Amino acid sequence: MDIKIEDEKSEFKYRASGIVTCEGKILIVDIRNRGYYVFPGGHVEFNETSMESVIREIKEEFNLNTEIVSTFALSENFFERKNNKKVHEISIYYILKPKGNYMIEKEEEQIYEKEDGYINDLKFKWIDLNDIAKYDIRPKNIVEELDKKIKEGKLEDNNIEHFITRNN
Repeated sequence: MDIKIEDEKSEFKYRASGIVTCEGKILIVDIRNRGYYVFPGGHVEFNETSMESVIREIKEEFNLNTEIVSTFALSENFFERKNNKKVHEISIYYILKPKGNYMIEKEEEQIYEKEDGYINDLKFKWIDLNDIAKYDIRPKNIVEELDKKIKEGKLEDNNIEHFITRNN
C-alpha cells in the first residue's frame, strides 16, 4: 500500500527518487508525455524504507538492479496540478549505480507500465551528466544542486544524514 493521502482538492505523497549514474550518464524519465523529465522512482509503500522503495521502483519500471551510493537530498515540494489539485510531496533523492557489469545498450527506451488501473507511458533516457541543465527536469531545485555537485566533482558526497528506526 502506497503512502499517500488524497481527496478531491489535495494530495500528500511520500516518494523516493533515484539519480542513477552510469558511464558518465544519468537516467531520466518522461511519464505520460508530460513534456518534462523527472528522476525515476515512486511512492514508498507502508513498512518499506525509502531506500528499499527506490531500488524496487527502478527494478519494476526499468528492469535495472541498482545499489545506493549516497543520499543526495530531502525535498519537500508543493505544487498545483492542472486540475487545481494542491499537492504536498516529500521525496528523498538517492545517488544510485547499476549493480554488476551493466552497460548502457540503448540511449532511450519506452516502457509501458500498468498502475492503478491505467497504463503509464514511460520514456527513459540516458543523458550526459554535464548536460542536465539543458533538459527540463523537475524539480528544478534538485537539478540545480545536482549540476553544482557535478561541476564540483562532489556528486557522491553524502550531504545529509538519514536515520531509520524500526521497532521489532
